[in-house]
Amino acid sequence: MHTLKIGVLKDMFKQLPKYAIVDKIDIGEWEYTKGTFLGDDGYEMDENFKSTIKTGDHHPSYYDCAHFFKASVTIPECMAGKPLRAKLAVGGEALVNCNGKYVAGSTFRDALPDRANVTLPVAKAGDVLNFEVESTVDSMCFCDEHVIGGAEYQDCLFGETTIFTVDEEAEGYLFDIEVAFDCLPFIKDEHIYSKVYAAIDDSLHIVDYDFEPDRVRESMKEARKFFNKKLQEIKWEAQSKVMLTGHSHIDVAWLWRVQESIRKSARTFTNVVNLMDQYPEMTFGQSEAVLYDMTKKHYPAIYERIKEKVANNQWDICGNVWVEADTNLASGESLIRQVLYGTEFFKNEFGKVSKTYWLPDCFGFTAALPQIIKGCGMENFITSKLTYNDTTKFPYNMFMWRGNNGDTIYAHLMRPSYNCHYRAEEIIHADDECNNKSELTTAMSMYGYGDGGGGPTREMLERGRRLQNFPGMPKTEIGHIDDFFMTYHGHEDELPVWNGEMYYENHRGTFTSQAFVKKNNRKCEYLLTRNEIMSVLLKELTGEEYPKDKLEEGWRILMTNQFHDILPGSSIHEVFDDCKLTYAQLRNILNEIKGTKLKGLCKAVKADKDTVTVWNLASAVSREPVEVDGVPENLVAEGYNCVRKDGKLIFTPEVQQLSFKVIKLVEGKACENKKSDCTTLENDKLLVKIDENGQLTSVFDKINDREALNGKGNILTISLDKCIHETAWNLELNYKKKMWELKDTVSAEVVEDNELRKVIRFVKKFNKSTITQDYILYADGDSVIFDTEVDWHESDKVLKAGFDVSVIDTDATYDIAHGAFKRPTHYNTAYDLTRFEVAAHKWADLSEGSYGCSIINDCKYGYDIHDSHMRITLMRAPTMPDPTGDHGINTFKYEFHPHNGDWRFDTVQRANAFNIPPVAMYNAEATDGKLENEQFITIDKKNVSLEAFKVAQDGNGYIIRFVEDEQARGNVTVNLGIDFTKVIETNMIEENKEEIKCEGNSFTFFTKPYEVKTFRIIK
Repeated sequence: MHTLKIGVLKDMFKQLPKYAIVDKIDIGEWEYTKGTFLGDDGYEMDENFKSTIKTGDHHPSYYDCAHFFKASVTIPECMAGKPLRAKLAVGGEALVNCNGKYVAGSTFRDALPDRANVTLPVAKAGDVLNFEVESTVDSMCFCDEHVIGGAEYQDCLFGETTIFTVDEEAEGYLFDIEVAFDCLPFIKDEHIYSKVYAAIDDSLHIVDYDFEPDRVRESMKEARKFFNKKLQEIKWEAQSKVMLTGHSHIDVAWLWRVQESIRKSARTFTNVVNLMDQYPEMTFGQSEAVLYDMTKKHYPAIYERIKEKVANNQWDICGNVWVEADTNLASGESLIRQVLYGTEFFKNEFGKVSKTYWLPDCFGFTAALPQIIKGCGMENFITSKLTYNDTTKFPYNMFMWRGNNGDTIYAHLMRPSYNCHYRAEEIIHADDECNNKSELTTAMSMYGYGDGGGGPTREMLERGRRLQNFPGMPKTEIGHIDDFFMTYHGHEDELPVWNGEMYYENHRGTFTSQAFVKKNNRKCEYLLTRNEIMSVLLKELTGEEYPKDKLEEGWRILMTNQFHDILPGSSIHEVFDDCKLTYAQLRNILNEIKGTKLKGLCKAVKADKDTVTVWNLASAVSREPVEVDGVPENLVAEGYNCVRKDGKLIFTPEVQQLSFKVIKLVEGKACENKKSDCTTLENDKLLVKIDENGQLTSVFDKINDREALNGKGNILTISLDKCIHETAWNLELNYKKKMWELKDTVSAEVVEDNELRKVIRFVKKFNKSTITQDYILYADGDSVIFDTEVDWHESDKVLKAGFDVSVIDTDATYDIAHGAFKRPTHYNTAYDLTRFEVAAHKWADLSEGSYGCSIINDCKYGYDIHDSHMRITLMRAPTMPDPTGDHGINTFKYEFHPHNGDWRFDTVQRANAFNIPPVAMYNAEATDGKLENEQFITIDKKNVSLEAFKVAQDGNGYIIRFVEDEQARGNVTVNLGIDFTKVIETNMIEENKEEIKCEGNSFTFFTKPYEVKTFRIIK
């Protein structure tokens, strides 16, 4: 006879958990002190506060708080030698130390199942357990209370604090039946379903309910034997497998500051190493060298336990990165450095690295990434983020991913997410999504609490033991991420191929939110690489020491701020307050290096008195304005139109790529302004007409004898930007429904009109904000520049600048990390429509057969090009999780550049020069340096750029890196202004591949479209 209603069985089961606990003791009253966590500086204790606390009391928690609770308890005879646990529901997130050892990270919250139960070592009667618990705010819950509700603190309940023993057989039976109930809905074979159901039913009826606890426990033991015997009698052979690994995605910053990740790592990693002691089969994958580095510095005892677990092959080093960086916005060189410095850390600390690039949670993946992954010695890529696409379903879970240069890697889209709990539903989901089931039989999943840390739990691992071969279910196996991918190696022909970027149909607002972060990222990326170049040159010219430690300190600051909730602008306000400080620190480092190296380089040049030495560190001819301090009022640059502004001499010399130029100063006056109106900008190349609203009505290209606009240009619009709760992340298409076109001009004036340039200033107001733009056309310029200041005080708005261009094509082209990528300008399919906002770096272009238009910028990343309307996204005003994001003064530049041909004509070079302006120094006295040859590095093809030139990590020579920019292939010859004896091609992380033939100071290599080439130069 079978019980007909499963609900009856579930109610019977709910009556049993209390029997797993045998003895329990209340710990009682705790000593209570508190302070503030200062990150690297430790703690600042509140010396005036000392109290006690007990179950039922409350305490206030807030960002960076540190509550310290101490108590002792003596083990009674009844608990001696038995499995011992503690429940420490002290409120918030806590790190538990017992008798001088870290034993658990304990979280007690309402939003998610709490993990306040702590496993303790077996103890003897009379042993004393000394607990020290440090608690802080539960950041995951506090954010909404704080940002939306205005709460100053989180009211935390100091809940149950007890120690107790368990009956392991009773507890084991509870897990057995829980997993069986969990599996029943997913068992498709009715015969197996019936047998599992009967095993549950019959075993529950063996239990002697409502008798004395010991009798109930004894009957549960018998019921467990019966249940497992019945399961073993079911004949079942699974045809597929789900491999799982433990994980805890720890956001370096998000709803907490970067420094809180120090404590989050300690809590999580303590959980993991202690669980590994109890469950030898457990594996755990953790990326992000920065978290290991934090743990090493602040919790060396925990770090040593990690090293033990890495050595015994339970703990996987994976990802090989410094942080899990946003890949839409970080430059190609930054993404390489993430792996270079991450790999270096892991090799030095653990002697091993991974073959898998690990990014479970990023907001889309650039088409440049497969080349970077492969070039950094890896083969595989794993994520889960695309499962949250808002419109179309990503078609594969196991596939080959081909980048824009043609490199192909193994890729896995893990379904469901990276925060799984090792439950039957998740196993079935992962198995169901496995594509090409006739050939491919293994899927991958991760289990453990993530985002805010925590990791796997004992309950998850107990479920895992029971799900290994459960009748009617796929086989499960705890394993390693690299081993999972090896199950597909050799099956390339059976796997589908995804070409190009993996666009995330969500979180489009992250291309623009927190504009100051984007600006600092762009500026510092170039400052770092150009400082490296100057440092190498000066080392060769004068022997001055290369500042490797300072430069790498700078890279680590930049890389940390490229984490995928910092650079995208999706963290709390406090994170961005910290960013302002760390970026200031970074810029101080870089400006100090820049000033020292520029002064040294200028002294190394042979130059007369009263000259200016101009250095162009870009891989493009520069005609950008040079601003020089200290030049006497009576001197101007010979042969150039000059103006003076803010004490600086300004002119626009033409300087070849990667070269310097000495310019003579002579007696003369700066250009004087003439009177003119605000309706035109004109030189020999362009005639620009402007209406009273500050909108361009015509941009006539005199060189190519055609109009670039088909409508108007620099159309400023502000749209209502209402989306779902996560406003910093999301830009929804409904922003187009309500839009204000900024036509009313508060003021318009000609600021300059002289032989060098004309500058017209337009001021516009909207609500609480003011937009000031200088429209600039240089005498020799072929672009209209918009030098912009926005005093921004809006909420839930987005500011864009649009251009109606006289160009038609179905695809626009965008600058990405390495090279370029095309995207549609139409909405033919649902997938096309989802890309209504896309990420680009320095430029975006729309070209037809023989003509095109580019929008070039110095620090923006969001664009939309639909039909023939091109727009750049300038500002957003999200209110969650930072209600005042971007409020205040924001400055940036962009330019509208019409051109012959397509983007390959000169857009890449223009954008490089625009983003890497020349640097210059006034020579008040003659310099007697030996350097006379102006071009210090010559690249004979304009489509190839210098990406980096630095001292090698191992000190053996220099590393020089190039990237092909224009989707071309062929031989490239490079001439270096230094002597060398050998050139060795390396991969991106500086591992030698093969020697390259060189002649004198030159060497030649072959490059494919968008290929990155790296070489070691040996003196």
